[in-house]
Amino acid sequence: MTPSTGTRQPVTKLDLQSPQFKQAPEATWQALLEQGPIITTRQPLLGRIALTTRFEESQRVLRDTDLFSVDARCCGYRSSAGLRWWVPGMFKPLAENLLTLDGDEHRALRRRVDSAFRRASLSELQPHIEQFATTAVSQLHANISEHGHADFVKDVARTVPQWVISRLLGLDLSYSDSEHPVNHALSTLGSVQGASGLFTVLPAIKLISATLKTEIAIRRRAPRDDLLSRLISEQGEGNALNDEQLLAMVFLLYVAGHETTTHLLSTSLLSVLINPAIHEQITAPLDDHSVHEFVRFNSPVQMTKPRFVINDVVFAGIQLRRGDTIAALVGAANQDPEEFDKPSQFTLSNASPKHLGFGAGVHACFGLHLALRETATVLNKVLFENRVELANVPNPYQWNRRLGLRSLKHLTVTNS
Repeated sequence: MTPSTGTRQPVTKLDLQSPQFKQAPEATWQALLEQGPIITTRQPLLGRIALTTRFEESQRVLRDTDLFSVDARCCGYRSSAGLRWWVPGMFKPLAENLLTLDGDEHRALRRRVDSAFRRASLSELQPHIEQFATTAVSQLHANISEHGHADFVKDVARTVPQWVISRLLGLDLSYSDSEHPVNHALSTLGSVQGASGLFTVLPAIKLISATLKTEIAIRRRAPRDDLLSRLISEQGEGNALNDEQLLAMVFLLYVAGHETTTHLLSTSLLSVLINPAIHEQITAPLDDHSVHEFVRFNSPVQMTKPRFVINDVVFAGIQLRRGDTIAALVGAANQDPEEFDKPSQFTLSNASPKHLGFGAGVHACFGLHLALRETATVLNKVLFENRVELANVPNPYQWNRRLGLRSLKHLTVTNS
């Protein structure tokens, strides 16, 4: 490939935030797949960005670190996150984390946490996941008994993953209580839709950061048997994490460690409740493997974190310049007919990890096994043990407009 053989793609208008799109993205995915492997658009916070729509090109964007990097320093930026000048300063130290580093820096940080999320470690965590799921679903049904219906997102989908990541890190489980300020702050972080939203969430970031700094100080004085204490004590490559690195790591684990699972849980249950063809396929309790089809079909993560183009290049016939941003449009790639049989249909028997719902390459989600385990455990509770159905109320569910995620504000259910 040489820079002289491609064309500079014009910008195409593309709405990836409307409730109509979130409700039924399949038509958009199919249209984009027919247009070609890349579309260039403008999106809030991201500006001009190239988006890959097909599986092959999307996978290459995620795997080819010679062409694309999450680290903006490869293109002349002073920091790995490549934040714009107007981004509030509070974001900058938190943005220097696993998601914005490549190469040896990324590997060194990832090694510190990988072991906690491996299958063997999760086996030890499973009794706690079961307990948390049972407690949350019991509370859901208690609220249904009192009010006639309850919000699955609030009572279960957000609560269980928060409890689990809190248990791993050793944080106070009460932070996940519906009325706790930390819980409100976490919920606020998920509401950012545009540039102005970055400023409205500053109090939430300040509160969560202060809470985590307090927890870190406590562990420095009195280590416990938890991941936070291990992060503080481990020397890694011979160098302990400094205060900013440690806070960025813990902040990322705490926020990202539950958010994606929350959206996977809520969209998976909704798809079962509103689609009889899906419901009919679930005749036995789900296992971790079967959840992969929910990930592929619903794609709660619709778009990956952008990569920076390292050098001028022609990619899939399109001219990309050094410093351009490109991201994989996961939702489209997961419905590529070149890669999946009948991709617009949910087929539980075809469940396979061969999808991009957890990314790919060196930045593939290290929490994927935990997300699968939590989702299978919770869904089995509400589909087989304490069954629920969509409540007969106005607007029983509502989509968030957040770019790149397919997530629900609420999902109102009642006893089945």
